[in-house]
Amino acid sequence: MTRLSMTLGSSAGAAGTFVAQLLSRSTTGAPTSKTVLLQLGVPTVVDVEPGPIQVQVRLPSGDVLTDERTIVAGHDEAITFSLRGSRHEWLGWQNVLSPETDATLRGNDSFPVGEPWITQVRVHQGGNHIDVPIDKGASFGGATFSINRDNATFSLTVEGYRQPPPLVELVMSTGAREIVALPLPWYDKSEKPLPVQLICELIAGGTRADVIVHDAEFSPVLAYYAGGNFAAAREVAPFIVDRAEMAIMNKFHNPVAGAAGVLVLRRLEPKRVDESWLQNLAGISSISDGAVLYASYLMATRERRSDMSRIHKLVLDVRRRGMPIFVECVQILNDLLTRLNSATDRPAEINEAYMWTRHLMVAARADTIITWLAADDRSLSRIVPTVVAPPSK
Repeated sequence: MTRLSMTLGSSAGAAGTFVAQLLSRSTTGAPTSKTVLLQLGVPTVVDVEPGPIQVQVRLPSGDVLTDERTIVAGHDEAITFSLRGSRHEWLGWQNVLSPETDATLRGNDSFPVGEPWITQVRVHQGGNHIDVPIDKGASFGGATFSINRDNATFSLTVEGYRQPPPLVELVMSTGAREIVALPLPWYDKSEKPLPVQLICELIAGGTRADVIVHDAEFSPVLAYYAGGNFAAAREVAPFIVDRAEMAIMNKFHNPVAGAAGVLVLRRLEPKRVDESWLQNLAGISSISDGAVLYASYLMATRERRSDMSRIHKLVLDVRRRGMPIFVECVQILNDLLTRLNSATDRPAEINEAYMWTRHLMVAARADTIITWLAADDRSLSRIVPTVVAPPSK
């Protein structure tokens, strides 16, 4: 049997497993299709039949890398796919995982560092906050907050974070404010906290938002999922079940990853979402996503009158805990509260939660899977009053 070696070239600092499809026609004329997973920067070797073969690698970024060879019996072949270059090393993860923006829209190919267009970064957690200096970053609660930027792109990377989930407040040079619910803390299998990166880019007509977890296993799944490539996500995702189970068993360590795992499984393999996972996630008060997901499950499966009272309690718990980290949970919550609020005998608290969720829906950006709010001060203060203070007079 002849062997084909395939290598997906590395991107600065990035890692992950991605999907390649082998389309071949043997010398007997029989067409075949085979899916192979390529680990970034590591050769993958497969046995192939003699004949023409085409290899396609579809990255979450939307890039499609293609190479064609004619396999000759007894002659091994090797293919190396080169990734498009990234203008900065600190954009290496985005280079692989996120769609490319058109640099010409920003009118400056060199992207030098000049006056900041994001002028203030404030991290809120547990009623406290810290301002992160634009030019030198900061340390807070044992974590580091590093900022990189040029005239078109702003990046905040958080490393070593072990505290309850933070909110990040961005103040633009125009005075506009945006709020981001970073998916932190995020741990790997050994319970080591992994970096999470917030990226905001200037594009024609506004900005583009991106939040990337530097998790070699999980990030490609989330990226394929966010891009709607569920077939690719399904190929890469077998470990998601194990990761989600581990997150629930260690519920005080990795609930954010557990919620992400449930969201992916709801789309890919909904029958594998166990009720006990959802119930355990809902009991973790540091995030509200678990309560949203369990309430949604109960609404879809309710059989007893008591189920509705449990749903009411869960959505009101969400209101007390604060906005979900994942924007899909905001959408699920809005659907739930729309139904609950239509009841003639609804409690006043349900209507208040419904109005809060409507404000969330209006402010939430549609270009990221993480809850990222963009609105004026008055609107944001109705959603996260502990974050955005009224403008000084």
